[in-house]
Formats: sequence, C-alpha cells, structure tokens
Amino acid sequence: LTSLARIVRTFCSQTCGCHKHTSILRDVDGCSERCLAERVKELKYPALEPSVNLADCTDHHTLAATLFNDDAGQQYMFAFSYDHFQIALSETWRVLFASRGCGALAVLDDNYADSLCGRAPATNIARQSVKSRTTLRWLCPVTCGCTVDPTGCPFSCGDGAGAVAKDPCMVDFCSPGYHFNASRSEDMQSCVDINTRRNHSSSSSSS
Repeated sequence: LTSLARIVRTFCSQTCGCHKHTSILRDVDGCSERCLAERVKELKYPALEPSVNLADCTDHHTLAATLFNDDAGQQYMFAFSYDHFQIALSETWRVLFASRGCGALAVLDDNYADSLCGRAPATNIARQSVKSRTTLRWLCPVTCGCTVDPTGCPFSCGDGAGAVAKDPCMVDFCSPGYHFNASRSEDMQSCVDINTRRNHSSSSSSS
C-alpha cells in the first residue's frame, strides 16, 4: 500500500471499505480504529441482518462462490498472488471458488491454500501476518483450521465447527449447570422479580 493510499484510508476509512470483511481488502493498513473495531464486531456478534452471519463458525460457501467475481475480489486475488508468488494467479481459482465455494481451498495447491488461509505451511497454525493482512479465515473458518487456532477467525470457533455466535444481551439469567433459586433476594427484590423484569426487558428490546 502506498503512503498516499494509506492517508486516504485514514480519512475515508468507511468509503474505502475498511469496516467490513466483504470489501476483501488485501490489508487494513491505514484503516481507522473505529472501522477496525467494526471488523471485530462482525466476527464476534450475530449480524443485525443475518443473511450471512460471519460470526458463526461455518464455511460460507455461497458467499465464497460469488465474492471473487467482482472487481474487489479480483483485485484481492491479484494482490495476493503477486505478494506471495510474484506471478498472476490463473483463472482456475475463480472457476474453483464459483463451483466449490470454500471447497476450492482443498483443491488448490497446498502453498496457495495455506497462504490464502493465513496459516503456516502444512499446519493449522495462523501466521503472525493475519493480524494485518486479510486472509480467508473469516470466510472459510472451518476449512482454514480456525477450530485449532482461532486467530483472525470468528470468535465462536473456540466452541468448535458449526458453533453459532451468541448475543451477549440475550444470555440466560443463570449460567449453564446452575438452577434458578426464586427464594433468594437482592436489595429487597426477590430473584423471581429480577428475572421476570429482565426477561420482559429482553423481549421488548428484541421486538
């Protein structure tokens, strides 16, 4: 990224697509802290419009099949192939992703697949560069081995493949394995009153 491009990103981060993974920037150099925080939120919390919930630990095959058909996706692949191999990646990759989604990573040469997944060769351990370079760990977390090393992945991958992101505002009153004791009180309020009021508040907020 040139110094001029970095300056433009600093002042026009949202316009440059810094705030979302689907912009598929090759790196996030120059992006504002606020936009970088939005990217973290995408991988941590359920989406407000959950057509594609990037926070779930699942491979997004449909998105992967279409993402590289537009200019942004093609520019990403061009930059990726030049950065890693100093060659232009053939049209094969686009055909593979279009037909197989994240399954394309299993067909590509191991060096390409490891680099796209941001992992050390022949392992599922993330490279240090995933903190600044955009890999496909957000798009194909299961195929990229995020359940082994969740760096740069949906946070839910810590719970295993297929795990669904949890809304922290909608968790149960009691932790798993514990039972509600309605006889207890806190500050002159019974636990049953507290729980009823909390549930009512959660229902009102979600409606």
